[in-house]
Amino acid sequence: MNYRVRKGRIEDLPGIIDVIKDAKELFRSSGSTQWQDTDGYPNNQTFIKDLAENEVLVCTDEDKIIGVLVVSFQEEECYKDIVQGQWLNDNHYAVIHRLAVKKEYYRQGVAKKLLDQAEYVVLEKGIFDIKADTHEQNISMQHLLESYDYTYVGVIYLLRPDVLEKKRLAYHKIIAHKRNMEKAILLIHGFLSDMTDFDVLIPHLETRYDLVHRIVLPGHGPENDYNYDKFNKEDTFKHLTKTFDDLHRRYKEIDVMGFSMG
Repeated sequence: MNYRVRKGRIEDLPGIIDVIKDAKELFRSSGSTQWQDTDGYPNNQTFIKDLAENEVLVCTDEDKIIGVLVVSFQEEECYKDIVQGQWLNDNHYAVIHRLAVKKEYYRQGVAKKLLDQAEYVVLEKGIFDIKADTHEQNISMQHLLESYDYTYVGVIYLLRPDVLEKKRLAYHKIIAHKRNMEKAILLIHGFLSDMTDFDVLIPHLETRYDLVHRIVLPGHGPENDYNYDKFNKEDTFKHLTKTFDDLHRRYKEIDVMGFSMG
């Protein structure tokens, strides 16, 4: 298997629609009303808009598109009226939409690769909360989200007029809790203050602190086959310094008591 996740392009549209057709057929055959709406949602127009807004991730096997996921940074109006529960917080958030996998690739880790990459994309924007919703009959999606530490938080109702069933189960995940951010800040600060040897710094980032290179080097996590040897050393230190300054401004009130580098 040579699965890769990348940003979607407009020329990917036919492959994306093929994936969506498989998902629609799966829902139809299972008796679910999800994606069976009279307006054909999600359709070509849906993904043309998503692609234009640079919100689409695709998973490929060689040149074949086998999975799709949309990461939106536009807050959902229908999320304001959650019932039978509440969101974990009121922070700014990203939203996972339109996750689908081609039929012959079901249960082969494609959805998980897309969700993994989505978290990198969200962290790169400096956002630590992801929300999602799914149909009450979509048990596999519910299990997938729960396996990725998404918390079921209540029920929302879609606002689109042509939806056959508007009720959706709502999920919320906090990617990096504040305490983890504190550790990352202190770790970065320690590297910048005490280490001048780049060759000492990089092994720590690479082998010991996945959270750090998810936050410090966004877009260069393990899923992107990041090559530390080829990364420009001077640019890395500049990036680390800027990242620490940005994080410190955001979390300057943190309590560092009790933190251990061990």
